[in-house]
Amino acid sequence: MKTKVTMVMVNSINGKITFGDSSDIYKWTSSEDSQMFFNLVKKADMVIMGSHTYQAIRTKINPNIGPFRLIITHHPKKFISDTIPKRIEFTNDSPLKIFNKYKPVYKNILLLGGSEINSLFLKSKLVDELYLTIEPLLFGSGKNLISDSDLKINCHLLKVKRLNKKGTLFLVYKLNYEKN
Repeated sequence: MKTKVTMVMVNSINGKITFGDSSDIYKWTSSEDSQMFFNLVKKADMVIMGSHTYQAIRTKINPNIGPFRLIITHHPKKFISDTIPKRIEFTNDSPLKIFNKYKPVYKNILLLGGSEINSLFLKSKLVDELYLTIEPLLFGSGKNLISDSDLKINCHLLKVKRLNKKGTLFLVYKLNYEKN
């Protein structure tokens, strides 16, 4: 079985993954998105995220339950007290090195990055699908889904599902790197 990397993100209609400087997405995302997200995490065997995402959700993580979590950071030693071998680990390796190291063991990998981590994995052509929830909100400021302005990837819509009456949408895209 081939290793599949799925980027899972939630954003506003205008593509913001944070509301201003706040990294707490639970203040503006729907309960339906949360339910969808936690179901995806339960099915994954590995989750990759950046240190900012980790710090935003660290109190919500039970390290004894769920998939192996790998956190990408410039300073892995800063998180030595949070490290639990084979449960929560920290690295400053490149996306390609991470993928090659873990693909023999993990087949269903979720990428829960912020804009920098997303861009690094997309530039390395490692993301197979994008699971994107769009919340019916507009933010004047916040972080974008990706940070690299030169990045262009064709996506093919596979699925659309309306999650609630207010119009939260769940979209599934297959990424196509060959047709850029």
